[in-house]
Amino acid sequence: MTWWKSILVMVGWSIIMTWPFASSFEPVEDGTVNNAFEELQTVIPEETVSELSNFNYDNGAFQSDQADIIIDGDELQVVIFPSADNLDGYLKGSDKLLLILPDQFVYQTDQNTRYTANLPLDLNDHMADNATFIESLRVSYQTEVNTQSKQILVMTRQLTIFILGLGGLMIIVSRLNILQKHKFHDLFSFQYCLGMVATAMGLPAIIAIIVGFYTTSVNVMIPILWGGTIIMLYISYRQTKFIRTDTI
Repeated sequence: MTWWKSILVMVGWSIIMTWPFASSFEPVEDGTVNNAFEELQTVIPEETVSELSNFNYDNGAFQSDQADIIIDGDELQVVIFPSADNLDGYLKGSDKLLLILPDQFVYQTDQNTRYTANLPLDLNDHMADNATFIESLRVSYQTEVNTQSKQILVMTRQLTIFILGLGGLMIIVSRLNILQKHKFHDLFSFQYCLGMVATAMGLPAIIAIIVGFYTTSVNVMIPILWGGTIIMLYISYRQTKFIRTDTI
């Protein structure tokens, strides 16, 4: 196995081993967000949805040439399709503000708190009244936040697994180097060592993934991965004595 194929195998396993973390992720409902959108239902101008219904909404975006349609409420200002030149002025000029862009919305509760997300693709199904419309915005925001949290979780776990995996590889390489110096085998080179490890870690990685579905902990999965890899290497050594051949 060439060195780049070995690296590709190891990177592939580090990605696959994040599967338990991705599948076990549970969306979280943020109470602060829920309260903010509940408040929006009480302060949004009554004519907001009826005004939006005048515009065609397709494939996640409103289709309109109009801009800066302002609806003033007692406690909240709604701006439909704000122009780029006026966007900053709207955000700084009002504490409570709802901006409806062609494909996004920005809900500002004060100068320090804003909720931004894409408009839901099925927004047309939620235009019956203000309450239904706002609930769809809340769900869209919560969904995007949970999606981002899931991506961050998977990426950090993948990075952790890869770094710990690389550390384990270096330990095994150094040990094989010591064994080679004492004439225990004639196999040592970076390419051959990497190929052996990439091959040996297959079954332990599968076991670690299965265990990961029951206990999503890197502290459990990594020892299984490298403990199993060492056992597989030992079994291979007992059978082959690590005599180098062209088929490795």
